[in-house]
Amino acid sequence: KKLIKKAVQNIINNAIGFSGGIGKIFMNQWQEEFGEIIEISDKGPGFSDHAMNNILKLFNGDDLMHHKNGLGLGIVISNMILQMHHGKIEFYKIGTWEGLCPFYP
Repeated sequence: KKLIKKAVQNIINNAIGFSGGIGKIFMNQWQEEFGEIIEISDKGPGFSDHAMNNILKLFNGDDLMHHKNGLGLGIVISNMILQMHHGKIEFYKIGTWEGLCPFYP
């Protein structure tokens, strides 16, 4: 349970960090038949198309260039933690909102 909490905190911190301090962050949590879903989205600068397709891969070049601090491993590690608990992260984009939905059984 501690690792799942850390994974979600990582995603929230990522949203805060990339909203540039001026963006809005939206969070929602609900239960489905297959497990718990936590939606975290922001109106930050967004991901490039390449980054969106590679967001859960280690060390993709676009992601490394996107970061000023760190190596861009937070979302990847969060996904690995969730996978250890039979969950995963899904990425979505709706209008100007981009978000990640971690879920686990």
